Amino acid sequence: MTQINFSRSQFLLLVIVALLAVLPVSTVGIARAETLPSQLRFDFGQSESLAPWLSWMPTTKVSDGIEIRLPGRVDENHLDGIGPIYLIAHLPMSSLTGSNSYDLRDAEIVLAVRTKDLDLAGGRVCWWIVSEIPKQIRDPAYPWQQTNWALTGRAVALAADSGEQAQVVKTILSPDPSLWTYGGTNDTSPWAGRYRAFPLVRSLAAVDASLHLVVVGCDPSRTPSGAVVLRSIEIRHAEPTVCPTAMEVERLLVAGDWVVARPVLERAASGGQSGAAFHLGNALKYGFGGAIDYHRAYGYFAAAADDEPEAAIEQADLLMKGLGTVQDYGAAIRVLSRERVRQLPRAKYLLGLLHWRGKGMPVDLAGARELLESAATDGQYNAMIPAGFVCIDLGDSEQAYRWLTLVKTRYTAQFGSMMSIVDRRIEVLSERIPKARRDSLDSEVASWPARQFSAVKRPG
Repeated sequence: MTQINFSRSQFLLLVIVALLAVLPVSTVGIARAETLPSQLRFDFGQSESLAPWLSWMPTTKVSDGIEIRLPGRVDENHLDGIGPIYLIAHLPMSSLTGSNSYDLRDAEIVLAVRTKDLDLAGGRVCWWIVSEIPKQIRDPAYPWQQTNWALTGRAVALAADSGEQAQVVKTILSPDPSLWTYGGTNDTSPWAGRYRAFPLVRSLAAVDASLHLVVVGCDPSRTPSGAVVLRSIEIRHAEPTVCPTAMEVERLLVAGDWVVARPVLERAASGGQSGAAFHLGNALKYGFGGAIDYHRAYGYFAAAADDEPEAAIEQADLLMKGLGTVQDYGAAIRVLSRERVRQLPRAKYLLGLLHWRGKGMPVDLAGARELLESAATDGQYNAMIPAGFVCIDLGDSEQAYRWLTLVKTRYTAQFGSMMSIVDRRIEVLSERIPKARRDSLDSEVASWPARQFSAVKRPG
């Protein structure tokens, strides 16, 4: 990939030129922004332009607000994520007085708007946040790096034609990861790395780049059309909630009262505690203290995955099974191959299964054997049966006999109905191995050390 280097002054000049080329922004009559203890209000009925908001679409001053005519220019910066988007309006946080970083968790956005002949081409309107990647983990090859999240689970429902009466639409920016879609990037761009994934809750808690109103998910063969007249936008900050401490969360988990723990975990996860998000994902995946919800579980695992390797493994497990998300073996492999994840026994077990069955990659029996045997040796007991079966596929009857006999002598209760298959395989293997050698292998199995094995602890 070609690396492009710009000085700071050159970069700022490019940004200004690009904006002037596509954004008809007036410097007269800036919309009044009332900074109150709990809200920001932008009244476009009293202004001559969208400023401090911007748009990638043509704008016109009308009697009751600012008319924005679709489609405008398509934003192709996220083609390998959410796809092409159309920017109705966006607010650069640097344009506001005071703090340039806003905690928008559970904030309410109230949009007063008129529409005329609006056709979204099969897409939807939603709010979108952009936050800066913290400097300490930012790639120095780029002058800035940002993360993008779209609230696709709570679309802004606009009428096709509202007439002269303004439509008021309220949206809560919930930190529930299952409601959001990561924006992605455009991998064909030489600056593809300027956008990267970063946990949603942290991003929503410090929106310091921009807030967008966008059209996403359009039919690729069509473009949106029609007009939107923005009358006002009001951002109401949520009342601060008391976030439970990590110690309080741990106390509930030890007590095993998941009915009580669930709402506490939700508050803690909303406060950015990755450990709480992981445990809440487990509660939702396995039905601890309430109904199973794979979709929400996937969102919480994904939110915690950067800080909690076990959460990344659970995320990969759902990707492999297609539970709560689209089945994607390639994405599962990428998650399991992360540096902090791939050495964990369960990660090796899942990767071994993918190598064995050729899911997301060509069949690799040697690689599968190495991963599964390593996982089993490290204490992941459910890797033992597939390790034995892979050894059979490779023609190593003695090693297969070791693993399957170990399962039979130590873990019959854990494998239940699978034991009938294991017993039949052991019978076949026994016929291939001389008795004296079998006795020696049995002695090796008997000396296998007792271990504590990794597994999700279920309540009760």
